[in-house]
Amino acid sequence: MTKTLTPEGAEKIAAHGWVNAAWHKLPMIWGYSATLYDRSVGESVAAGDNILALSTPPAGEVWVVTNIAALDLDTVITSIVFAVRVGATDYYICAKSDPAAGEVLSLASQVVLSSADQLRAYFDGCTAGDNLYLWGSGYKMKVAE
Repeated sequence: MTKTLTPEGAEKIAAHGWVNAAWHKLPMIWGYSATLYDRSVGESVAAGDNILALSTPPAGEVWVVTNIAALDLDTVITSIVFAVRVGATDYYICAKSDPAAGEVLSLASQVVLSSADQLRAYFDGCTAGDNLYLWGSGYKMKVAE
């Protein structure tokens, strides 16, 4: 005789496993936990090159950044560059040369950040007193540790 192993409800199929002759809820491997909205502002920055950075994901979370935007509100600068900092290494994502004052560099993508990774914007050639902005949005996921 063959015993059919089916959970009481179809919703249990993906989240449950058959262990010791009973259905058990499995630990979460990946799962949406919250919406991500983060920003960094540099008010009245020094002349030259400046960096703004978003927060870093805490242990036990992965962040998926789906939208990134940055601008220098006040003057034309040499460039804005988006990068992910992993340890001491930057991985460049995209750049815009000579953006006009108030021109937004934006990117719709899927940038995945794990614990301690940091999304940055490099603003090159700023004028003293410029106001800089960096925004990121997406979603947070809990990760089994």
